[in-house]
Amino acid sequence: MIAVTPKGLERERVTDAQFATLVSDSLRDLGTPVQPPDLVQFLESQPIGKANLLAELRKEPTAASILQATRTPPVAGPNFWSSSKPQYLLFTTSLLFVRGRALQLMIFGLYNAPGDLEWLTTATQRWVDELRRLNPR
Repeated sequence: MIAVTPKGLERERVTDAQFATLVSDSLRDLGTPVQPPDLVQFLESQPIGKANLLAELRKEPTAASILQATRTPPVAGPNFWSSSKPQYLLFTTSLLFVRGRALQLMIFGLYNAPGDLEWLTTATQRWVDELRRLNPR
């Protein structure tokens, strides 16, 4: 997980219009969400490293979240993360408008079973809800 303030907005307060532009620019050209019946089979048919939009989790004036997945290149070597089998990365990107500031929250996880997708979606929704609850506008 990583939470950051976009570089160009780190020292200034953001207006509603600026936040709307940030969301629009950030989520443009991602394509239509796909909900394949078999995620692994779908990702195997995609180029390695291509981010595929799976769902728009939230789209509100002060928060937007998306879910994406990609197939990672195989990594060989003596490291604990090395694997000769294909690996699939799930990740969410959330943009939040919190007390006049723009915040980007990203959560990453490997996909091994359908429960991983549910966990990532739930974790994202909880973090977004909690940040918004603790930091009202």
